[in-house]
Amino acid sequence: MRGRLFLKTLLGFWLTYLLVSQLTWVPFFLLHYRPSGNQLTARLGTAIIQCSQSIRTSGPGGCQANLAHLQQQLRDQVQTPPIGLNTPPEVLAFGAVGGLAFSTILAWYLIVPIQRLRSGFEKLAAGRLETRVGAATTRRRDEIADLARDFDLMAARLQELVAARERLMHDISHELRSPLSRLQLAIGLARQDHNRLPASLDRIESEALRLNDMVNELLTLARVESRVSSDEYFDFPGLVESVVRDAEFEAKANSVEIAASLPPARFDLPSVHGSSALIQRAVENVIRNAIKFSAPSQCVKVDLRFDPRDSVYRLEVSDDGPGAPSDALPHLFEPFFKAGDQRDGFGLGLSIARRTLAAHDGQISASNRPEGGLLVSIALPAGGM
Repeated sequence: MRGRLFLKTLLGFWLTYLLVSQLTWVPFFLLHYRPSGNQLTARLGTAIIQCSQSIRTSGPGGCQANLAHLQQQLRDQVQTPPIGLNTPPEVLAFGAVGGLAFSTILAWYLIVPIQRLRSGFEKLAAGRLETRVGAATTRRRDEIADLARDFDLMAARLQELVAARERLMHDISHELRSPLSRLQLAIGLARQDHNRLPASLDRIESEALRLNDMVNELLTLARVESRVSSDEYFDFPGLVESVVRDAEFEAKANSVEIAASLPPARFDLPSVHGSSALIQRAVENVIRNAIKFSAPSQCVKVDLRFDPRDSVYRLEVSDDGPGAPSDALPHLFEPFFKAGDQRDGFGLGLSIARRTLAAHDGQISASNRPEGGLLVSIALPAGGM
């Protein structure tokens, strides 16, 4: 590649140099060396006077010699520029040497960062995701430097995604190991003592349901990550109301109250474009998480309003539970995150909610309430996905 680029640069420089020099010579000659009509008339008058003087002094022979000399001068003056190189050899030699030096420097200036980028792509394709093109390329201030910075951003993003996927697989294997171990323990106890068979079957059913829920969450997470789109338009306030009604049954079983503040049914509220099933699952995960960490007699508040200025639905779900450590707030939406010595983590629910909202151009965040408890805020734009 280096030789090809150098030869193309050198050939292009020489061709441009020759064209510019020759095209500059033609108008220069026509403007400065070709005589005008007045100049030719003046010279012709002078030649006539000289010819008459030659006849008086030398006879007709002297006049013929003057006419021949005049004819040759006029022919040289009125002829067009000659075809060919009208540049001195010294200038051509200087152009050849300068073109060689210029082409070498330009080829080196372009080839070195391109070779570095090419090597970076080869290492990245080989799985070395820590590869970066280095500060030597990004210090430049041109399009190649922009390309190098984009390469570093791409490599960093790929490394982050692969690391997140590896952590997810590790967390999944860890989370699956616990219910599988309890299943094996329940089966072993049932075999040792038939009197404990009903209790063991109940434990087996409970762990099987937990495994089924986890598999469903993994399938939902995979569906969200694949960005399964939908041309569906749905009523978001009605969806939240439906989720609240369903959550009330689970809340009553835990002696937890749900206080919902929803906008009244209105036909002028805009719909949301996307997947209602995924959005419903995201809202359900947030509300169920608030119920899970609420103690009996505590209250979960669900507040939904529409912001007409930004055309955004804003949903806030708050509880009176223990909240979360301040350093753990940024990690609440990571899969299977556990705060401190907490045994039961947040599973995949909040992670699914974050990725679902991101796929719908929405946002989700969590913060601790001053009076205690956790506040989860959701912003979902009306319209498109």
